[in-house]
Amino acid sequence: MAISNIDRNYQPAVPSYAAADASPKHGYGWLRFELTMTVTQGQHDLEPAFYIADALGEHYILGSLFGLDPACKDTGAWGVYGPGETLGPVPMCVQVAASGPLTLRWTSSQTYQSIEVKFP
Repeated sequence: MAISNIDRNYQPAVPSYAAADASPKHGYGWLRFELTMTVTQGQHDLEPAFYIADALGEHYILGSLFGLDPACKDTGAWGVYGPGETLGPVPMCVQVAASGPLTLRWTSSQTYQSIEVKFP
């Protein structure tokens, strides 16, 4: 799992009717990044069950700005991937604590093992 194109001060570009949805909660800011996953062995259902841990807790990623901001659009590329196949880069946006360390976590629906990646 690789994280790239990180923007910790992302300003969503959303239609005026969704402006309230794009305003971060108090103590939070928008994070935008791209996620790439490559399967090395077996088959994995790379579904969008990603979480991000910050100083304020853990947050489910999917749904934040998908469909509102074109730069955070779900690609619809989720599904079963085999050895050598790559998902991504998939753009993701989520509200996170305004400062502090961040960790991305994904748990495989086949093995129930988690993969965690700390943000640089």
